Amino acid sequence: MSTFIGARQGIDNLALATGYGILDRDFRRELGMKVPKYKALSIFRELEGRMEPMARTKNHEYYFYEEGDWFNANASVNNPTNSGSADVVITLGAEDHFDAGTKSFPTVNGSAVFEDETVGFVLAVNRTTPNAHTVTIRPWNPSQNVRAAAVPGSKVVFFGNVFGEASDTPESRVPAVSKVTNMIHTSRKSYPITDWSAQNEVEFEFKGQKFLYVKGLEELADSFSMEEELNLIITPTASGLVDAGSVPLKSATGLIPQISTAGQNVEYVDEPDLAFQQDNVLTIDANYGDDEYFVGQGRDVSLANDNWLIDFTQGSDIRVSFSAFDGGKQQALSFDFKSIMLGGVTMHFDTWNILSHRGSLGAGDMPYRNMQIMIPAGYGLDEQRNSVPYMRVRYSDPQGAPHEVQGDVKVFEHGGASKRGATNGVQKRIVEMISYKSLEIRCREKFLIARKGN
Repeated sequence: MSTFIGARQGIDNLALATGYGILDRDFRRELGMKVPKYKALSIFRELEGRMEPMARTKNHEYYFYEEGDWFNANASVNNPTNSGSADVVITLGAEDHFDAGTKSFPTVNGSAVFEDETVGFVLAVNRTTPNAHTVTIRPWNPSQNVRAAAVPGSKVVFFGNVFGEASDTPESRVPAVSKVTNMIHTSRKSYPITDWSAQNEVEFEFKGQKFLYVKGLEELADSFSMEEELNLIITPTASGLVDAGSVPLKSATGLIPQISTAGQNVEYVDEPDLAFQQDNVLTIDANYGDDEYFVGQGRDVSLANDNWLIDFTQGSDIRVSFSAFDGGKQQALSFDFKSIMLGGVTMHFDTWNILSHRGSLGAGDMPYRNMQIMIPAGYGLDEQRNSVPYMRVRYSDPQGAPHEVQGDVKVFEHGGASKRGATNGVQKRIVEMISYKSLEIRCREKFLIARKGN
């Protein structure tokens, strides 16, 4: 996720290299350096190439406006009363209003259809009482009985409009717009290198650039990266939070809290079986979901999904070949469930190891290893009408010298043994990493989290 190299200039012109810097710069293949442990736990690396490169933001607090639900044209039928010779007056439900109950979707001269397919004409809309607007509906023709169709608790959809000759300007409908605020999260980590451990340094050269690999830096990079990513996965919005010195703290809102607040949240019992996934398709379809999803899940859920394949083969050997390898002498069966298409929606399943990692989110009775997180694969439009992924990491430039700042992270050192010059008398080099990141999610109603119920 981050590029962890602090370029070294001046005294010895060495670049301070970590395993992550080597990985990101394809040095690993040529130098044989090992892959950092963190890579196996990263969600964002699983999604690499699907979220596009990270986007820069200049402000520590930034926001965007997300258009409201333009197409939420249905309303509840409440307290139907007769009016005129064949008209009916209905009261909209409280949930059918917005802006403190002052606005609602229906407009005069609109068209309406009830659950029994009866079609009516919107004759009048009264918005005098907040959260209790009334709509007068007239039959479209004598065969349409709007009074019988207006069943309390049923739904009516306002689907269009019709005007006569020399008609006047129609009532304007101002769409609901929500402001989504994001905070840049400051992540920081340090590692002490004593004068003795510094004697374990390894120097090497690659394409004309000299590098210095210091014992412990890879562990620092792994630990920093994992903590940085966890910040963007599980941290809720900070409100009124201060540190021991009463300094106000601001945090990014993580992936799971954002979906929990503004996305779809469902529960399954025992295992997320096929019927449950079909229900998920209906849930996201009801919220203008995408037709392709990446589904990240804990190890426990992955094993439960594999049971689908076991059930598929149960009671018959017609669907399974036992002679594909060596005439049936040995068998190799794979129950790694990867993709499925249901109702035109394709779901690609990935096991996100960090959700089950016993050293972090998979510890004890943490709920994460039983989670499924559905992320839409499509793109939306930003304020400049540019196509952007529904989810991406935003970062603010770290401040520092050119040899310290490398893209979205800053790597620097200080202490009595610092090769940039002693800053105190203690014979240590303190290597630090710092970054400023946030997680931007657009069209959050398209995202879904499935949790295991009791």
